[in-house]
Amino acid sequence: MVKTFPQPEQLISYVYWTHLVERIDIKYAEVQSTYQGRAKVPNPYADGHFQALGYAYNHLLDKDFFPGKVNALSEKDISKSDASLFWLRDLHKKMLTSSANHSIFMQDEQNAILPHLLGKYRNSDATLSTRMAPHPSIIPNILHRWIIDLAGVHEKLGEKAKKQYGLNPDEAKELIDFARYTKMLFSTVQPMSYANNRFGRLLENILRLQWRLPWKDLNKAEYDKFILELSDFENQLPKIITSSQHPHNLSTRGAQSP
Repeated sequence: MVKTFPQPEQLISYVYWTHLVERIDIKYAEVQSTYQGRAKVPNPYADGHFQALGYAYNHLLDKDFFPGKVNALSEKDISKSDASLFWLRDLHKKMLTSSANHSIFMQDEQNAILPHLLGKYRNSDATLSTRMAPHPSIIPNILHRWIIDLAGVHEKLGEKAKKQYGLNPDEAKELIDFARYTKMLFSTVQPMSYANNRFGRLLENILRLQWRLPWKDLNKAEYDKFILELSDFENQLPKIITSSQHPHNLSTRGAQSP
C-alpha cells in the first residue's frame, strides 16, 4: 500500500480542532485559507501544523531511519536514542516556528514562544491535572525507553502494515494502541519545551500514516474522551519513571493499563 494523506477537509478540520480545544483563538476560515494558500497572512498555528505534516510526509514516512531502527539503538546507551530522535526535534521546530515568529512580530510577551527552545526538551517544572509532570532531568530517559519500544513495534509490524491486508486485527490494534500511547505519553510527560498536547496528537497521526492506519479525526466529543483517559494515564507516571530508570524491569508500555 502506498502512503496516503488525509483529505483536505479532514486535515483542515483536525488542525482547527487541535488548536480550538487548547483554547487558542483560531477560525476555521483562517485554517482553510492557509491550507489553500489564499491567506494574505497565513494563520501561524495552522501554518506550523501544515509545515510539520509536509515535512513528515516528504522526509519521514517510509524512510529507513523512521521512526527508529532497533539495530541503531542500545538499552544501555542513551546517546544513541538521542541521536536517532533528530526527526522528533525537527518536527517540533516545524510545528512551532511560524508561531514563534508571529509572537515576536506581535511583541506578545505573555504568549511568547522562544525560537531557541524549539526542538528542545522541557527544562522547567510542569503541572498536570493531578500531579507534577516528571522532572526535566528524567525526560531523556523516558524518551530513550519510548523510542526503543517504538522501534521494536515498528520492526515487528511496520513492513506488514505496508501490505494490503497485511495485518490481522490484533496486529492492527497493537499499532493503533502504540500510536495512542505516544499521544498520552507526550501529554503527561510534557517532554518538549512547548505545545506537548498538540504535538502528541500530531505524532499519533503521523505514526498512523506510517503504518497505513486511518487518520484520527478530532472533535469536541473525542477531546472530552481524551481528557478522561488522560487523568487515568497520569496515575501511571510513577511506573513510567521507574521503567525509564531501570529499563530492564519493564517497558513504558508495560506500565500502561490493558
